[in-house]
Amino acid sequence: MIYASLNYRGEYSSHHRLIYRILKANFDNVREGLQGDSWIEVSANNQRVSVDSFTSLKHEVKGRDTDEELVNEVIEVLRRRLNVTIINPPESEAHE
Repeated sequence: MIYASLNYRGEYSSHHRLIYRILKANFDNVREGLQGDSWIEVSANNQRVSVDSFTSLKHEVKGRDTDEELVNEVIEVLRRRLNVTIINPPESEAHE
């Protein structure tokens, strides 16, 4: 499910490091990669949230419907520093 999108000027690759630093400063378990697309994954309490550019030219906040608590925490952290658009109701990804 896609819960939010990040709004910024320029390419997603130029924002990858900033988004990663914001999340790493607020969560203990954060992984990332930048190879063609940008992906950042936050895990906590058996929940996992992705912030990636796999299906968009901008980063999107994604998770399963069982991950909503962590999704909301990630969105709140990102909103402190970035322009975030909440998608309500969340949208299904093509593979869902």
